[in-house]
Amino acid sequence: MRRIPAAGLLILLMVFSSVGGWLLPVYEAPEGTAESSQQIAEPVDEEGSLPTYSDPIDIALKHVLRESSDNVQLQVIIQFEDGSAGEEKHVFLRQHGLLPLHSTRVVPAVYATGPAFAIAELVNYEEVKWVEWNSPIEFYMNQTVDTIGARNVWDREILSKERTTTVEHIRIRGDGVTIVVLDSGIDATHPDLDYNPQSPANPSKPAAGDKVIYNAKLDQGSGSTTPTFAWIPMQNTDTTSGHGTHVAGTVAGNGDASADDKLGVAPNAWLIGLSMGEAVFTIDEYSALEHVFELSAPGTATQEAWNIRVVTNSWGPGFPFDSADSNDLTVQIIDKLSWDNNVAVIFANGNDGGDGSDDRSNIFAKVPSAIGIAAANRNGVGMSDFSSRGDQSDITTWPDVSAPGVDIWSAAARATMIGGGTGAGDFGSGELDYYYLSISGTSMATPHVAGLVALMFQAAPSMRMSNVDEDLSEEGDPNLHDPTGIAPPATASRPIHEAELILKLTADRITTGENIATSVNSSGINGRTLDYAQGYGMVNAERAVAAALALQQLRDTDGDGQIDDYEVEVWDVINLTEEILFEHPVTRSGDQLKTLWQGEFAVFSSGSDFPPASSHRKEIWIPAGTTRMVADMSYQPLPTNILCPTGANLRLALDKDGDGVYEEDNVNGLELTFQGGVEVGAWWGYDVQGNAVGTCLTPNPSTTGPRSPYDVELNIWLEPGDYTLTRNASRDWIVTGLDSSEVTFEKSWYLHVDAKSLAIEDSTGLQGMFDWMQENWWVPFIVAILLLVLFIGLNENTRNSFVEWRLERRLEAGESEIFEAEILPEVTPIHSSQSPVPAATAKSRRAAPELTTSSAATVELVEVETAEVVNAEEVVEAEVVEAEVVNAEVVNAEVVEGDGVTAEVITVVEVESPAEEGSEEVEAVAADAEEVTPEEVEAVEVENVETESDDEAEAVDDTSDDDDEELDAFLADFEDDDF
Repeated sequence: MRRIPAAGLLILLMVFSSVGGWLLPVYEAPEGTAESSQQIAEPVDEEGSLPTYSDPIDIALKHVLRESSDNVQLQVIIQFEDGSAGEEKHVFLRQHGLLPLHSTRVVPAVYATGPAFAIAELVNYEEVKWVEWNSPIEFYMNQTVDTIGARNVWDREILSKERTTTVEHIRIRGDGVTIVVLDSGIDATHPDLDYNPQSPANPSKPAAGDKVIYNAKLDQGSGSTTPTFAWIPMQNTDTTSGHGTHVAGTVAGNGDASADDKLGVAPNAWLIGLSMGEAVFTIDEYSALEHVFELSAPGTATQEAWNIRVVTNSWGPGFPFDSADSNDLTVQIIDKLSWDNNVAVIFANGNDGGDGSDDRSNIFAKVPSAIGIAAANRNGVGMSDFSSRGDQSDITTWPDVSAPGVDIWSAAARATMIGGGTGAGDFGSGELDYYYLSISGTSMATPHVAGLVALMFQAAPSMRMSNVDEDLSEEGDPNLHDPTGIAPPATASRPIHEAELILKLTADRITTGENIATSVNSSGINGRTLDYAQGYGMVNAERAVAAALALQQLRDTDGDGQIDDYEVEVWDVINLTEEILFEHPVTRSGDQLKTLWQGEFAVFSSGSDFPPASSHRKEIWIPAGTTRMVADMSYQPLPTNILCPTGANLRLALDKDGDGVYEEDNVNGLELTFQGGVEVGAWWGYDVQGNAVGTCLTPNPSTTGPRSPYDVELNIWLEPGDYTLTRNASRDWIVTGLDSSEVTFEKSWYLHVDAKSLAIEDSTGLQGMFDWMQENWWVPFIVAILLLVLFIGLNENTRNSFVEWRLERRLEAGESEIFEAEILPEVTPIHSSQSPVPAATAKSRRAAPELTTSSAATVELVEVETAEVVNAEEVVEAEVVEAEVVNAEVVNAEVVEGDGVTAEVITVVEVESPAEEGSEEVEAVAADAEEVTPEEVEAVEVENVETESDDEAEAVDDTSDDDDEELDAFLADFEDDDF
């Protein structure tokens, strides 16, 4: 085990593993020995997502030590209890028979080599915290990956708050975001992966059209025995495998070699390629992640210029050497990348298949802060058979989400193993291509999600770690990195990134097709369903980006790029995603449609079988009614680039019926006319063909060959009339020309949201009514008050009670105005038989009106409640209730002024039993005040004097209509008086 296999042999083993074999054989324990690594040591804490073992020797290393003789040299990585890895630790290791080779920086550890017996003895030293094997790493590269529908995201334009288009016509294509491809490297001589190099020592913001801005390879030394762990920049770092180039094309290829046909998920994003080398081991992948950490650290020049937000990883330990422990160096650096640098770490779940009876998932995909990706079938129906399953009884081992991972084209590094030297294409279908090939695997599903997360970061630069925990079956925190640096790994926290939370909440569960999980769990985040094969299901690019965009708009309310409301969370916007995905047709006037596209012709001849020509076919919808067509292609026939001198002779062929046979060999610059217009709309295929000669003189190109960029502009004219184009048909066109025609496009938009959009999710039925009433409790409260008021207003008894209450309140107000007075003897109450009130004296301001009534009643009781005399001697008012009213009361009578004296008499007349029709009128009852001189009295107060009247009252003289009017007017005036 001391010797490292040659690079070619290791790659062959990797390829063999991709078609069903293992990188290393599964160890079968001899009879009488432990059958699984779990029996070697008991975990200290079973409440974490990854166990931590009491023995400082890693499980996989224990397995290797048991199978190795004492003097076999092994490579290990050692962490110390005091968290240091300086020269004193190197001295310590030398003293105990090991040779230190390298010290890591972000998570301090020493990479060393030594005999097996010396490594086994490290368990006896208190200084040693953790020892792990420098295990070989395999790339997950069985097959390729399908698109996730990101084109629909690219089509949507972001509307302003006023629901209008903006001058910038902003769309989400990954602009301004850098993705790190940590893999076998990137062939940046590929036309889809243009090399625009920068130095980490002097970085600047890349231009919008730049692609690979930094491409470097790890110096592993000679067989990883004398490594310098330096990063060496070069144009092509993927010279053996080709795996990383394929991943890079899926993430962010610009499609130049295919006329935009084979674009990456985030075609406008920038790329960094970090090649871990040819024979990759734990120390190599850790060193790569450490380099990502240093480049993306907040405040560094590289992060300020490049905005590194995603790192995609399509690799992991080979099964069964899957040492799941939180002490592992790589586990800790994954957490630090997520927590400290806000970099989304994406990992392939592995290609070891399984049926849910055991755990086959990549250890690094199971880290809570990372996002583990499973591979579904190309069309999203069913799961692939190779995608690693978790243990169906342990939710901590399940993948997070899925992406299509079977048979699709992506960029090929030509002179490599999987590139076949001259272009692999798809041997299964017989279709060959110089710049693209088809493979499958979780390796290819993973970069689709990495590209999607880049789109989300463009939409929401404020995305960060959430306060939502990973789906774990155990309670408590897992044994992972504590971002505060206070708690040891055994008590670290377990939240996931907001990007992962959005992906899970917007995913589409796969319910049909092959290889579906036999058991599921419906207690995931927000009650959503997940299982051990697909996690939460297929990622949905449109909904995920919509949620991210809404999150940013509600955090940055004025759109200046600064966060205004840090309290807004994913939960506040997740229910808005369907609302902001806006579909609305757009009608434009014009009889002409125009479109443009570009590419790069990079083969010797379009008719050559060796190497096979790349297809530059572009399909455009031609509406029925098209009368004229002109296609103009521009390119440089003579060399213009010193590094890549190329001469070319190109033509533009046309296939009008989509059968693959080109009816027109060269339509470049020609005007084609169609009498009466074409009868039926169809997809026409335009293909750049011809031949070219040239080479690239770059330091390490993957292959020699020409590079001839071209641009095509297509114009068509329409008959006068109205035209409607579907979303796909209208994707490439813009309307120009005269107003003789109207063209309607089916378009899609992202609506702008604001704080008013924060509303609870709609409910239906009885539950919906209760939810609505709970949120809007004040509405039924006000309705209840209105109904109560209406009931009181329509109820006669209630109305009378209210009148009595109102009069009592007036009495209290009147009593409060009594001045100082002496109490005089009782005043005899006035009976109905007494004569009317005498006329006022000369000092009176006005005479008391004659008290009459137009109704008759039997007077039963006269009750004098209170009488006040304050300097007056005349009664001003009496009130008589008509016969129709039962228990009516005459409440008030007042003498306003007398001979220097004022008196107020309050009288209550209760009337019972209404008079029958035609009965005699009842004499009005009035209170009479005796004339008192100011010298004799200041005030008179009489209380509770009751006198029963005769059974029948004397009739009172009828009054004229004029008198009635005068009385009504007076009473109205009286009601306005203020007590």
